[in-house]
Amino acid sequence: METKGVLDRIVDDKYAVILAEDIGKEYVINKEELPQGSSTGDWFVLTIEKEKVTKLSLDREHAQQMSERIRNKMEKVRAKGKGSKFKRK
Repeated sequence: METKGVLDRIVDDKYAVILAEDIGKEYVINKEELPQGSSTGDWFVLTIEKEKVTKLSLDREHAQQMSERIRNKMEKVRAKGKGSKFKRK
C-alpha cells in the first residue's frame, strides 16, 4: 500500500517518527533510512507492507502544496485579526 506521511520528529537522534495522516498511523524507522537531507516537516510517499515502511521517497510537490495551504490560512487569520471588535474604556 502507498500513502503519504510527514516527518514529525527525530527521537534520541536515532529514530524518525513519520505520521501517515490518511490512515491515522505513526511509523518509527531508523533515522539512517531517511533520504539524505531530510528534515522535520518533509513529506514522503511511503510504501507499507505488513505494517512496516518498506520504501520511502521525498514528495517535494506535496510539501510545497502543504506549505502554500498553511501560508494561505495564516494570511486569513492575520487579516481577521486586524482591529478589535471591542471598544476600550
